[in-house]
Amino acid sequence: MRLILIVLLVFSFHSRGQVGVNRLGFQVGINRMDFQVGLMYKYDHYLLKPFASLELGLNRTFFQNRIFPRVTFGGEYCLIKGEKLQVGPQLSYSYSMLKVNKISSHMNQYNEIYGGLYLCAGGKLQFKMALLTGWQNERFYSTITTKMSGANTLGFTMNLGLNYAF
Repeated sequence: MRLILIVLLVFSFHSRGQVGVNRLGFQVGINRMDFQVGLMYKYDHYLLKPFASLELGLNRTFFQNRIFPRVTFGGEYCLIKGEKLQVGPQLSYSYSMLKVNKISSHMNQYNEIYGGLYLCAGGKLQFKMALLTGWQNERFYSTITTKMSGANTLGFTMNLGLNYAF
């Protein structure tokens, strides 16, 4: 159901007669679990800008040999829109999973809902910075209770990126 809602939301911004700019970019970020590196797609549509990104945890994927993927969907709303500067609130949802060790077949799952501010500077080539905080839920297998357990914490993320309009 969530996937259908996301697809409908994204396609509603691509309807005929509406002016918008597609952006593809590279971003790096830091959160409580790892440094994230990945690709981002954003559709600039007047003041509302939906985006999606696919990232990998730098430390765990490349140095600890455990793949740590993260998928993020969200939106930005432009409160201040100048010719070369944009500022406003951003909301995002991220999902990631991590196999903690090679012996266990269980995966830790992370759900994150963040809100905060973003700043974009530039024209066709844009620099982006976002500082977000919010709810983080971790689901993990407990060896004591032999079932999945969860923990909720306050999370944060800071992203820096460079994207290009095409």
